[in-house]
Amino acid sequence: MANYQGTLTYADMPNFRILPLGNDILYLDRLSTPILTMLIGTGKVEPSDATKFEWPEGNYKGISTTINNSAGYNTSATSIVVDDASIFTAGDTCRIKRTGELMRISVVDTSTNTLTVTRGIGNSGTGISIVDGDYVVQAGTALKSGDTAPDSNLAEPDMAYNYIQTFSTTVDFTDSRYYSDASALIGTKEKDFIAAQGYEHARKMEASLLLGKRDVTTVANKKVYTSNGLLNTITTNVDDNGGALTTITKANFDAWLADAMNYSVSGGNKKLFVGDYVLSALQKWTETAIQQTQPSGTVEQRLGLNSTIYVTPFGNLDVIRHPLLSRLQYADYAIVLDIDAIKIRTLHGDTELRMYIQDKKEHTIKHEYLTYYGWEIQHEKAHGYIYNISGGA
Repeated sequence: MANYQGTLTYADMPNFRILPLGNDILYLDRLSTPILTMLIGTGKVEPSDATKFEWPEGNYKGISTTINNSAGYNTSATSIVVDDASIFTAGDTCRIKRTGELMRISVVDTSTNTLTVTRGIGNSGTGISIVDGDYVVQAGTALKSGDTAPDSNLAEPDMAYNYIQTFSTTVDFTDSRYYSDASALIGTKEKDFIAAQGYEHARKMEASLLLGKRDVTTVANKKVYTSNGLLNTITTNVDDNGGALTTITKANFDAWLADAMNYSVSGGNKKLFVGDYVLSALQKWTETAIQQTQPSGTVEQRLGLNSTIYVTPFGNLDVIRHPLLSRLQYADYAIVLDIDAIKIRTLHGDTELRMYIQDKKEHTIKHEYLTYYGWEIQHEKAHGYIYNISGGA
């Protein structure tokens, strides 16, 4: 009987380099888990000391808001209501985008979202009215000489959290099959069963990383934890392409992409994982926007992932076809990820291959892949996804 070790390391998990694969089975989907492969292959795995794990998530304030008064304001009004006054502090200056008027803020009332202002700084707005919906944007700070420092509007970070999910995939086959193979001197196919189920185990984890939703329930007095995945964590840069499955223009796709590229942990170097419909759209628009090869030594090349580079005015993206998206009926999705802001959290360490766990009374050979993983998806504003794309227009 083949002698297998008890555990698989993270790096070995996606490609099963330590398992002697059989010659009789052609394995499907060796690269069907590109996100998991990239996270594991680049070492983005950290231990957790509990089933629930937390991390600080910054409260990022905006730098613009809008006037919130249906009647607008005349040229002399100094008490201005906006949608969000919390982005300002006393002493800030702000500018009305439409008119060009500069104002200095002396009092900020966040309970009513009211700004007390001095109008027309530098003769910038005399005689110009303000209308509802006008953009009010930050324009610096101007304190009085000898003044004291204003109160801070910094918000303490929230503590985001997620759960460790238990992933289990069983490998089993009859003892008669095992002994028949051994007696025929053709060797046991145990390694084939183990490898095939190993790929299935990895696909289950990739599906959770994409689609999982955080929850804890009780079944037979025991807790069942599920971990929040990407599509249930990302809320800011989400676009439904007009609400129906249809084609999309390059201009509309790039307009969504501009928002998704606004925030970055990795300096703008992001990954674009796409389903087949979106890949067809990218290919249709223009060949000049797609570079067909990755530079030597890139992460994608080292991990064996097929990728191209999508060149945009907002930064270049490594485009990676995600075959599992199409198989999961998500071929119309494109997901922008800032990989440096995503981690795998593990409760137990390496994926364990538990050998011969069958009951003594069972006439079977049974093994189990067992993994305790959760997804730490930081800074959801650094990611995004668009869907309902049937092709390029």
